[in-house]
This record gives sequence, C-alpha cells and structure tokens, in this order.
Amino acid sequence: MADVAFIRAAGDTTIIGLRLPNGLTPPLVPSSLVFDNEEQVHLDRVSEDDGGITSFSTEQVPPTDLVGRRVEFRQWWSVESFDAVADKSRSWSYMAAPPPEKHQHCILDWVTISTASEVRSGWYSDDSWICPDCHQRYIVDDHLGICGGA
Repeated sequence: MADVAFIRAAGDTTIIGLRLPNGLTPPLVPSSLVFDNEEQVHLDRVSEDDGGITSFSTEQVPPTDLVGRRVEFRQWWSVESFDAVADKSRSWSYMAAPPPEKHQHCILDWVTISTASEVRSGWYSDDSWICPDCHQRYIVDDHLGICGGA
C-alpha cells in the first residue's frame, strides 16, 4: 500500500508523490496504482526520491481526489525483467513462437507466446522471450528511458 501525498501537472505529464512502504525492492517502475479494485494509473518513471516521498511521472491524468488516499502500489517487473530491458549489449532475435506444449511467456507483461495463442512470434534472448508489443515499447522506443535509446 502507498499513501498519495500530492498530484501536480508538469507539462504533458503528471507527477504523483507517494509515501511508499519500507522494504520495496527495485525496480519501482513500471508500476501501477490500484484502487477500487482496478489498476487505475500507470507510473512510468521515478522523478525524485527525497527519502520520504517518491515522485513518479505518468502520461495519464489521475483523479485529484486520490490525494490523501491509501492505494495499492503494484510493481510490474522483477529485477531480471528490468535487467533484460536495460542491458544494451543483449541481442534479441525475432522468432516464431513455440508449439503450445512448449509455450513461453513475455518476461515483461506475461502474455502467452505460442503457435496457439494470439501472440505467435516474439523476441528471444538468453532464454527469455519478449512479445512484439513490449519489444517495440520498451526496447525499440525505450518508453521508460532506461536504456538510453536502443
């Protein structure tokens, strides 16, 4: 859980300040704020961390009545997922998906990759798969700005 300390506009983005619980492990982004039992706001970048309040940026405009509320803070990626995206030396190869009995999951959004799923191809590297959408968003476009351009 996290407490929403503030929300402010900053050009084309919104900055959300959160009081996070102790003991969270990186990476803090990408992540989401969940309230009313739904994932409501996607957090794209950590803007600042002053030790008490961590500021995140988002392209979304969250409801301002979140200030003062306690919400669920949901981290999306493991350290391994983050490292797979951030490692600029890693080489990704586009491949056809495996058969259903050997299906794989995208290490970033967990979509199923197999010849019997909606995602029938993907990018493969070091025993990891990334679906085409995540490859474009996080590797090619570097949406989170973590690999300094791909």
